[in-house]
Amino acid sequence: MIFLQEDISGFLFMAIRIVISIALGIIIGYERQAREKNAGVRTHALVSLGSCLIMIVSKYGFADIAHYDASRVAAQIVSGIGFLCAGVIFARDVKIKGLTTAAGLWVTAGVGMAVGSGLVLTGTITAVFVIFLQVFLHHIEFLSLEPYRGLLTIETYDYEQLHEEMKTLFVTEGIKIMHVKLDKDDQLATIRYDVMFPAKFDRRALVEQLIKDPRIKFVQDA
Repeated sequence: MIFLQEDISGFLFMAIRIVISIALGIIIGYERQAREKNAGVRTHALVSLGSCLIMIVSKYGFADIAHYDASRVAAQIVSGIGFLCAGVIFARDVKIKGLTTAAGLWVTAGVGMAVGSGLVLTGTITAVFVIFLQVFLHHIEFLSLEPYRGLLTIETYDYEQLHEEMKTLFVTEGIKIMHVKLDKDDQLATIRYDVMFPAKFDRRALVEQLIKDPRIKFVQDA
């Protein structure tokens, strides 16, 4: 048919690429969904499918135009996927969540682009590596554990001495102070420590230790 640019054999070849990209997106997304992350099977499958389609259009859709640049449309995927990735990154109680999922979405777009351009084996191998990094390395403790942010709020009647002791305690425990906010009146002082805890640090034990201090009226760990 004159309004169809591709022949049947070419269409089937591209359809196979699309199916492969969907399958790889589903596999990557299943791991994220199993960990109850925001972006799951459908999101990753659609990202991979969309990237594959755009790559096919970029590579073959302008073949009837002389001196066309096939890379221009494809290049927009790399920048455009960043907006979608930003949507799965969020902050809660000074903790940043979703970075790994966002990175996975970005790589999934690359997988779809590779398959769409005809580099099916390269895209498949990349998807295997993504699964390896997200699943297997997650169980290797010294590689997967990272320091984490926390907010420690203390109300005390003895601010100056307690604050100095807290700084010494943080150094001893390997806790890094990111920011300190002080609200003080004539008697009671509220200190809010924005800190970086070491990986696997027992915050509950720290709170229990502080509660026993008679100079401290209130302790909150967030």
